[in-house]
Amino acid sequence: MTKETEAAPHPSLEKPQSWTGICLAAVTRPSVVTYERLIRQPSAAPRHAAAWILVSGLISGGLGSLVPLFSHLAHREPVDTGLLLAIPAIPVVAVLYWLIFVGCTQWVAHLLKGTGTYQTLAYAFATFSAPLTIAASLLALMPGSGISGIPLFGLYLYWLALYALAVQAVNQFSRAKAIGSILISLLLLGSAFSGMAFLLLEALLRRP
Repeated sequence: MTKETEAAPHPSLEKPQSWTGICLAAVTRPSVVTYERLIRQPSAAPRHAAAWILVSGLISGGLGSLVPLFSHLAHREPVDTGLLLAIPAIPVVAVLYWLIFVGCTQWVAHLLKGTGTYQTLAYAFATFSAPLTIAASLLALMPGSGISGIPLFGLYLYWLALYALAVQAVNQFSRAKAIGSILISLLLLGSAFSGMAFLLLEALLRRP
């Protein structure tokens, strides 16, 4: 991303945008300046961000559960009721993980002398995480792991790049610190979740 690109965001970002316009700008015109302007939108509130993540999680859960369910019904195979339970569970898990990830990332950014806030970073992350969650679900449904795996991997790398730009815009520090905030946060969360999974597995194995 060049400095010229960052210095010249799309003129429409100067005006109040709909949620579709905000998400489209966040995904297709990413830059530090773009995110700085998006977080100054009138809709830049945590409740809107949470609603976007919840809706995208619901759509993702529906895509991931209903498609296999219809496939079972079409082939007259036994239906796994867990597929139906996953539809409301996925958006709840998505929101919880998003809240934890934002908090952990902003905590690390604060240690690195970032000037942002949890609320602002939550909104910035939601602007692109909501549409990319749906996109990832659609790619995951593509038949054949070899076909969907490469685009999905590329999407996740792009997602990480957007996280770094958002952290940089919200906290007003260097790109290196922004990348460090994301990587350290992912490492901390990965270690915490792995530790909890290990303790849970150990507890289950010790049961008589």
